Amino acid sequence: MLPLKTARPLLLAALLLSPFAEQVRAAEQAELGAVRQEIATLGAQLQQQRAAHSRIERERRAQESELARLRREIDTAARAIETNTAQRNHLNDRRARLAAVRTQQEAAIRADLLAMHRASHAEPLQILLSQQDPAHLTRMRLYHRYLLTARQDRLASVAATAAELERTHQASDAKNAELAARRTRQITRQTDLETSLARSNALLEQTAARILSIEQQLAEREQKARRLAQMRPPAERNRRTATSGGPRTFAALKGRHPWPVAAPIKHRYGSQRIGRLPWQGVILQATAGTEVRSIYPGQVLFADYLRGQGLLVILDHGDGYKTAYGHNQSLFVQPGEQVAAGTVLALVGRGDGGDEAGLYFEIRHQGQPLDPAEWCVRRAMDTAPPVLD
Repeated sequence: MLPLKTARPLLLAALLLSPFAEQVRAAEQAELGAVRQEIATLGAQLQQQRAAHSRIERERRAQESELARLRREIDTAARAIETNTAQRNHLNDRRARLAAVRTQQEAAIRADLLAMHRASHAEPLQILLSQQDPAHLTRMRLYHRYLLTARQDRLASVAATAAELERTHQASDAKNAELAARRTRQITRQTDLETSLARSNALLEQTAARILSIEQQLAEREQKARRLAQMRPPAERNRRTATSGGPRTFAALKGRHPWPVAAPIKHRYGSQRIGRLPWQGVILQATAGTEVRSIYPGQVLFADYLRGQGLLVILDHGDGYKTAYGHNQSLFVQPGEQVAAGTVLALVGRGDGGDEAGLYFEIRHQGQPLDPAEWCVRRAMDTAPPVLD
């Protein structure tokens, strides 16, 4: 036994330190609550940025598809202009040849008309002196008349063809003008799309940088939260363990396990999912940022992102029993870590790109899924959520 003179200072120190220790614990709890609130806020910001990133990425893909289609149209219009120009040049050559034929035909008609004029005005005396047969001269006049008629018909045909070529040439010019105007509009649209695409790429870089920054902040806060949680007294960390009767097995507590969050069941175990397999667990309709707690002591097997589940935690409770907690926005545990019942594992999120917040909770034994409603308590709303569907 300590002398009275020595015991008094120790007793006084204990009396003085006891309130101080309570104040320290209260401060630590307040700090832990503040850190978790920061984590919830950052988690919400992270989901918003990821949703924005996904939306911008979809817009960028649509812009790239539109730009590729527009470039094909511009190339098609350019080839059409080239083809139309070649056809127009061919028409120009043909029109020039027809003009030359028309000139020749007109010259021949003029010569025939002159010859007929001379023959029709010949004097009878000249006919006698030339000793030409009058019948022959008559036949020659008839021949010139027929030849003139034929050449007039030929000239009319050439003129009609030339007129048709002129109309075709005008139509070709109009088509070329229309194609050129369309190509100008397409090039303007292409420039606008390229500008929008560059803006989308810049926004993607900005959102990616914000996501990285938030993820780094989240990692720091989660590490700090784990450190503060480990500073709590063991009795407080294990406050939701089995009753004073001593530790009980996972199976022995069937029907008395706590729920990981206090929230209604939105989707029951075994209910049909549209176009997919039935639910092998339940969806608890908890608000984003709600603390997710382990229902039984165990070891963390998995704590990371899993496609379709978002951030997921899997605990091994021994004897073949495992629990899974999915659709989280933040994780507070790491693989290999031992956790007690009631340990905060994560914060509720919106799953893998989901629109509504909620926790996916699953219980398995030897790999076979079990109905959580048969293993967790059936009490009031704070411990046993009512079923919505």
